Amino acid sequence: MLADHMAEGFSFESFAGHEDVLVNVDTLYEWVKKHEEFAEAKKLAFSRNRLSWERIMFAGDMHPTLAIFNMKNRFPKEWRDRKEIAEDPKEVTVTHQVSEEVSQQTNALVEILKEWKK
Repeated sequence: MLADHMAEGFSFESFAGHEDVLVNVDTLYEWVKKHEEFAEAKKLAFSRNRLSWERIMFAGDMHPTLAIFNMKNRFPKEWRDRKEIAEDPKEVTVTHQVSEEVSQQTNALVEILKEWKK
């Protein structure tokens, strides 16, 4: 039930308000700690949630800027800008690296935007 809920694009926390659940959000996190099966369901649900959002994004059903913002906030591990700080006695350099996956996804979004503007 959780995986189906999140596969529709809904958040883990909103599952607490599902008409068949109706619990406090804190209760969901307690269930994750106490019930291994629920913890595994949560992991699967997040995978299905990400797939749902990626389908929406790559179908061009979302403005690309909004899509990137959404993905960075929902899936920060995969969609964040990586910051590396290299310290030199004379200066501090900050570089931004984007993972290959995010770079490919961003390029795909640019192509969608080009088609969307036509």
